[in-house]
Amino acid sequence: MNKKTTNTIIIVGTCQYTSLGIASLLDCFFYSKIVFYRRFSEIKENSNELLTIAAIDEKDIIYDDIFYLKNRMLKSGAKNLIILSDLIMMNVLYSVFNISCLYLPRNITLKELHPVIVNTLLHNNDEESYGLKPQLTGLESQILMMLSEGFTVSEISKIKNKNCKTISSHKCNLMKKMGMPNTPKSVSVLSLYLKSIRMPDSRQPTASPLSLRERRSNYL
Repeated sequence: MNKKTTNTIIIVGTCQYTSLGIASLLDCFFYSKIVFYRRFSEIKENSNELLTIAAIDEKDIIYDDIFYLKNRMLKSGAKNLIILSDLIMMNVLYSVFNISCLYLPRNITLKELHPVIVNTLLHNNDEESYGLKPQLTGLESQILMMLSEGFTVSEISKIKNKNCKTISSHKCNLMKKMGMPNTPKSVSVLSLYLKSIRMPDSRQPTASPLSLRERRSNYL
């Protein structure tokens, strides 16, 4: 029978110095094991960790990580998961992919992080205490994805068989939920973040651009 590693703390991140810095805060807790992973997708499915702390940048996320996080949400919700990221990546993970957890600034100091870890270990986190913005609806998520691929509001309205005013209203609402101004620049920034979530082999497709007809077929 496999022994459950209930005292294990997992640290996720591609920066070794950041991971070791976080680990240095845990020495005083005398937990039996600290395990390091570069990505969420490397964590074993049957792990029974006490706490997971991740320090991520936009270039550190692949689709397998998103799948792991969504499965984790289904199994244990937001319990004892801390993600350090910048504000835009936090909004992408939470609002677009519905990843609920305790988010902290990527540049938080170890001194600031220490009491948060203590509080998390002493008390199970609950989602209501996070104070995060509302998540995107299914239609809003689709509109954002299409905008990030270069579709215009007019093109989206034709694909979704809705008038431009309705699509524009959804666009305004989703940008508000993302905490960003409703401007082309903001859409471009979000597009870069969404496109940075790579496939596991890290290779981006090199096919020629799709025509509007071909792109529309992907959303029908």
